[in-house]
Amino acid sequence: LARVADQTQTRAGEEIRVNFVANASHELRTPLATLLGYLETLQVRQAVLTPAEKETYLQTALRHTEQLSQLVAKLFELAKLDSEQASVFPEPFVLEDLVQDVIQEFQLAIRQKGVKLETRGPVELPLVYGDIGLIERVLRNLLENALRYTEAGGTIGVAVTAGADECRVEVWDTGTGIEPADLPRIFVR
Repeated sequence: LARVADQTQTRAGEEIRVNFVANASHELRTPLATLLGYLETLQVRQAVLTPAEKETYLQTALRHTEQLSQLVAKLFELAKLDSEQASVFPEPFVLEDLVQDVIQEFQLAIRQKGVKLETRGPVELPLVYGDIGLIERVLRNLLENALRYTEAGGTIGVAVTAGADECRVEVWDTGTGIEPADLPRIFVR
C-alpha cells in the first residue's frame, strides 16, 4: 500500500512539473515573440521608419524585455524555493511599515483601475520576527492578484491585527473569486 501511495505521489509530482514547464513556456513565449517581431521589424525597415516609429518600436521591445526579465526572475526564485536552497533571514521589523510600503506601491494602479482600497489596523503593532523579503513578496503577490481580479468599482481590503502571540495580515477583495472546484488545488502550482 505504501508503494502504491509513493507511486501515486510521484506521478502527481511529475504531472505538476510537466504542467509547470508547459505554463512557463507559454508565459515566456508571448514576450519573446513580441520582442523578436519588433526587433526584426526595426532591423529590416530601419531605413524607412520615422524616428518616432523607431522610438515606439524600441519602447515596445524594452517593455517586453522587462516583462521577460521579471518572468525569468520569478522562475529562478521558484526553482530556488522548490530545491529548498532558499535562505531565510529572520529579523525583527515593524509589520505595519512593511504593509504600508507594499500598499503604496499599488496606490497608482488601484486608482487607475477605479478600485477602492480599505485598510484597517491598530495604530501600533509590536515588532514581528520573520524574513521581511519573503513576507513582502507574499503581500505583493496577494495585492497583485486582488487587483487583477477586482473590477472597476470594486474594493480591495487589507487588515492588520495583533494578538497575544501573533500578528495577522488579511487581504480580501470583491473580485471574481476562486471557483469552488479549484479551492482544493489552491496551493498546487
